[in-house]
Amino acid sequence: MQNKEYLDEMIYELASDIYFYFINRLDIRDKCIVDVDDYTENTDLGREIYYMIEDTIMKSIKKPENPNEKWNLFDNRNLMKEIKEYVISKDKNKLH
Repeated sequence: MQNKEYLDEMIYELASDIYFYFINRLDIRDKCIVDVDDYTENTDLGREIYYMIEDTIMKSIKKPENPNEKWNLFDNRNLMKEIKEYVISKDKNKLH
């Protein structure tokens, strides 16, 4: 059980690092994080993006290995593109 908890903790930490990389790189930090007193909190959009990243990593790491297939952290998904499209669709829905 200790190994599973350690793996999960490492996945959460990695997902968080990747999350901040993407929101800073895509210049959407202000849409994903708000300042509350002396700490920050994710917006709904920020939480959704974080869980998208975390779920992708979890599935990729926990899926059975196929020795004929090259392993990929993002399971061959283009997360940067998916996040951009997701933010655009959320922005469009706000306008309607």
